[in-house]
Amino acid sequence: MQFKDIISQQKLIARLIEAAGQGRIAHAQLFFGPEGSQKLPVALAYAQFINCKNKILSSDGKPIDSCGKCSSCIKFSRLEHPDLHFFFPNNDNATIEKSRSLDYLPLWRKIFAEYRGEFSYQTWVNAMEIGVNRQAIINKADCDTLLGALNLRRFEADYRIVIIWMAEKISDTISATLLKTLEEPEDGTVFILITEDPDNIIATIRSRTQLVRFFKLSESEVEQELVSQFGISPNIARIAAQKSNGNIIEGLKKAQNNEQDNEFHKEFVSWMRYCYAVDVPSILNFSEKMKSLSREKIKYFLSSSLEEFRRCLLIRYSAEKHIKVTDEQKVFSTKFSSFVHKNNIDKFYSIINQTIYNTDRNGNIPLLLTDASLRFCKIFEAEKKRNN
Repeated sequence: MQFKDIISQQKLIARLIEAAGQGRIAHAQLFFGPEGSQKLPVALAYAQFINCKNKILSSDGKPIDSCGKCSSCIKFSRLEHPDLHFFFPNNDNATIEKSRSLDYLPLWRKIFAEYRGEFSYQTWVNAMEIGVNRQAIINKADCDTLLGALNLRRFEADYRIVIIWMAEKISDTISATLLKTLEEPEDGTVFILITEDPDNIIATIRSRTQLVRFFKLSESEVEQELVSQFGISPNIARIAAQKSNGNIIEGLKKAQNNEQDNEFHKEFVSWMRYCYAVDVPSILNFSEKMKSLSREKIKYFLSSSLEEFRRCLLIRYSAEKHIKVTDEQKVFSTKFSSFVHKNNIDKFYSIINQTIYNTDRNGNIPLLLTDASLRFCKIFEAEKKRNN
């Protein structure tokens, strides 16, 4: 990966390049910042840059990026360089016992390529198939592997790179050993620890590192990343970026869920019309139809319904600038907003949240949705009387 492949964090990247050009490469660096802020991609681009044999130069002759073509760059871009070492949370699964990061390296490369280096801890845990109730940590076997690698001479790189992803998951049993390694690093070795929560890394380790802070992305940066790196259409990318809160992971998820969101919006519109008309047969049909969805999708639909009510409330009180939806959705929300106000929004939220709670506890879906619908009917009847 090259710096040119990363649209965001340009000021931070410039500082890394300048420090490297001046020979000030800290042997242990802590990349920290919120989820989806490009920490891992920048770490890889940085590792590739400082080991590139034919760096790209600016007009004034200063290195600004790796070439992407030399043998070192090609190996780093494939995550296959012999002097590049990854350590990340892991655990045993059905085929791997007494696991270590090295056992999952092929899967790590696959996930990295699929998500362009930006994925969540939960995505990684799911990919390992270790079970929903099991935790993943950086364990003693990883520590032994690291020490073994450090005892060997570098193969060909100027700098051996050790990337520890989600460093807050380092097991307490290996913290002391890792601390000693950071205090007395092998010559030409660069540690890059990556974390979303630096406060959960023990202070003695944190104090041995140079802190490199990442900030969340702007909406325009998320939009550009979605279009250029993931091939998302500009219109969908724009809406997803608005909902991402500066998190490229969340932006990608929103973009991928766009079709589902549109379908659920149509379902919500139909649902509210049935409730407003007190159309009990249609309500029963709707509730019965929805049970064909998984519980996770039901919860997602209900959560998106909360957002629909919130959007109506914002429009009701002239806060349209906070609306981040398609024109079609905004038209409906504007019309429906006449029935949503500060005196009943708590009732709408309470009904939806209670339905989500009971869905999560294996409640009967048709019964839950029918009950919620009838409670909505009462609210709408009260609104009709009030308006008349």
